[in-house]
Amino acid sequence: MSPASPLPCFCASPLRIGYRLKSPSFSYFDPYVFSFESYVTSALKLNRYQLSIDSYFWEQGPRLRMHLKIFPPANNMHSSTFNVSEVLRIRGIFTSWHFPGDDLFGPYELLNFTLVGPYAGVHFTKGKNISKGVWVAIALGCIACIIAVTAAVSLLIARRYARQHRKMSRRHISLKIDGVKGFTFKEMAMATDSFNCSAQVGRGGYGKVYRGILSGNSIVAIKRAEEGSLQGQKEFLTEIKLLSRLHHINLVSLVGYCEEKEEQMLVYEFMPNGTLRDWLSDKAKGTLNFGTRLRIALGSAKGILYLHTEAQPPVFHRDIKATNILLDSKLTAKVADFGLSRVAPVLDDEGNLPNHASTVVKGNSSKFYSIICPLYLSLFDFWNKGKKEMQALIDERNMNSARSLIMMFHLQNFILFSNHFQKESEEISRGITSS
Repeated sequence: MSPASPLPCFCASPLRIGYRLKSPSFSYFDPYVFSFESYVTSALKLNRYQLSIDSYFWEQGPRLRMHLKIFPPANNMHSSTFNVSEVLRIRGIFTSWHFPGDDLFGPYELLNFTLVGPYAGVHFTKGKNISKGVWVAIALGCIACIIAVTAAVSLLIARRYARQHRKMSRRHISLKIDGVKGFTFKEMAMATDSFNCSAQVGRGGYGKVYRGILSGNSIVAIKRAEEGSLQGQKEFLTEIKLLSRLHHINLVSLVGYCEEKEEQMLVYEFMPNGTLRDWLSDKAKGTLNFGTRLRIALGSAKGILYLHTEAQPPVFHRDIKATNILLDSKLTAKVADFGLSRVAPVLDDEGNLPNHASTVVKGNSSKFYSIICPLYLSLFDFWNKGKKEMQALIDERNMNSARSLIMMFHLQNFILFSNHFQKESEEISRGITSS
């Protein structure tokens, strides 16, 4: 230790460090020794007496190279060495360039940090170099994570928007429907014994139909939309809007609806005798006499006539077939299933369609139940009505017999009983062809 030091002399083992100033702002070092010692020990958080400049000399540049010794503190008389943690701390400051910038001394470089004597057993953990391939893999992984998180967030936002949109649509439906009761999902589940398969009475493109009993012991038919059916949602909106304002003895009556818990259900009056097709198929439980068939044909014709002439604006069913003619307990015909219906366009003063909307024929093709007619709009309903009436009067099971063919020939005059249908259809047809 320095003789001028007030501390008592003791033997200690220093750390030996090779140090070089790369571009100092001076060419003569002696006047700056004190400042340099203060600069280094301040960065190392040591006392100035712990640093000793063993030697120094100038190199080409000019650069100042020096050999430093750092001694353990004098207040620890029981130990003449640094402990391992202190050695690691001091070395870490030198190797990580944690010395503050100084215009006088400039940048530095560590030439060596020699561990000899009692420090020879100190080992440093050297980090392994990471290859470029690893860095590329890390970068790609980060990019993939960002993309995945972005996609997940976008999906959540889209689902939330879809739910909000459905809720807004349902609120809109509730506000627009007057005189039609809204049922809860719990009421629908209780009415059908939790939609038990034994309560199912039919199934169509829209969904399943259940027989239900409401709290007042009234029997209803509940049509439940298939989950995720976009076309079903469109049919739901169409049918509920149409039926809420259409009232006729030969049209099925809408009792209410349910639009809760992402469900879409329509509640109708129950038709215990099923569809007309059930009575005309090979598996029919019974037969219909000619008078009953004629009454069914006339009843369904009255329902269609109401849609074409009395509803404001007129409605075109576009899917008249035997499966859409329901029969009540008295075998009264009622037109049902308005999911594919369209409101008639309003003709201009010259009888033309101002905006020629699509009039594509709807319905399923099955035997002759959905024969495509040569015209459109109400004329299409008229064509299907005539076909259905002949089917109802002749019976599918006897269609190929000679007797039925003779009856079909004589029934040509029966089709002409709807002259008012024909006149109306011709007027609309002329409006279409002229456009």
